[in-house]
Amino acid sequence: MKKTSYWLALPLGLLGPAFYLVTFYLRFNRLEGQQFNESLKTFLPALLGGLFLVWLLNRAAIVKARRATWLGFLVALPFGLLGAAMGGLLGIIGIILFGAVPLVIGAGLGFLVGKMLK
Repeated sequence: MKKTSYWLALPLGLLGPAFYLVTFYLRFNRLEGQQFNESLKTFLPALLGGLFLVWLLNRAAIVKARRATWLGFLVALPFGLLGAAMGGLLGIIGIILFGAVPLVIGAGLGFLVGKMLK
């Protein structure tokens, strides 16, 4: 099976700042200069989750396992991005804990379900 490039994690990492800016804009109808700096804090957890996703995709033996891994990641994505945005109140530990952990768990559960489909 063709391997997934780890470069895929970069656009997945950019989902964090994009989500942060969109939710802030929808809530307050404006963006402030500080929000761009704050949004960059959500890049790391989304990038870590994306790297873990690619690693699992490369380990998946069948197409069903890859699809289940993607599905698990996508289901966990809103929770991880929201957790990263809200975890900023606790600093970098909160951002990683509440941002990356849900993404890793979602992708991992999807991978396990995919292995059981084998």
